[in-house]
Amino acid sequence: MLNFTREGTAGEFFAVVARYMPPPPPGALPPVLWGSEEHVRELFGERVATLDLTRQEYVERSSTPIDYCEFFKRTFGPVVGLYASLADQPDQAAAFDRDFFEFATRSNRGAPEGPAEYHYEYLLVVARKRGE
Repeated sequence: MLNFTREGTAGEFFAVVARYMPPPPPGALPPVLWGSEEHVRELFGERVATLDLTRQEYVERSSTPIDYCEFFKRTFGPVVGLYASLADQPDQAAAFDRDFFEFATRSNRGAPEGPAEYHYEYLLVVARKRGE
């Protein structure tokens, strides 16, 4: 599995999105917990023969921060759904647009004149079932 960590860009991304989403059901855990080595070890425990966890990074590129936002608005399920849920709330949709663009601008690690770059840390989880 490739699980985003809470630290860094993914954690910030999901924090921005969460401010505009309906509250999760009682007892629901945030998906970025799967990026916590401790949480994954606790979940798998003795159920697997081996469990290898490695933190790595990948980079997403876009022409500009605004293009990055537009790409997510068209393709990333939680963001697509969020905009659909805000269709009858133009003020909230505009506020999310501003916050999302601010995040995209702040998180851009590319050169000002070059493409925008977004570095995401993830936890690579490789488990082997017992008996294999």
